[in-house]
Amino acid sequence: MRPDATVLTDRRPMRIYDTKWKRLDGAALNWGIAREDIYQMASYASGYDCQHISLLYPCDGQVGSGLVDTFELSDVHASRVDVFALDLEALVRGAPLPAGLGPQPAQSSEV
Repeated sequence: MRPDATVLTDRRPMRIYDTKWKRLDGAALNWGIAREDIYQMASYASGYDCQHISLLYPCDGQVGSGLVDTFELSDVHASRVDVFALDLEALVRGAPLPAGLGPQPAQSSEV
């Protein structure tokens, strides 16, 4: 069980990413995301003790780039699965990642 990408903080996963080369379906229930894919994300959350999991899909004319949906998992970690559609052509040309996809910046503690 190995995710496609993991962001670590102090050697612990703070965010896990898994890519899917399927199309999201804007007309389908839950965007047509397979139940098996959500089970896989729940396994990552549990196995890696990680609360923030992201599924990454290519965008198309039906589903635009950015955060598509969020699913809350009923697990001991209160994990969530964020589903993103990515415009791969734009990213190759240097476009920034969609908001919320990367790790959150550290909170400043100015006095």
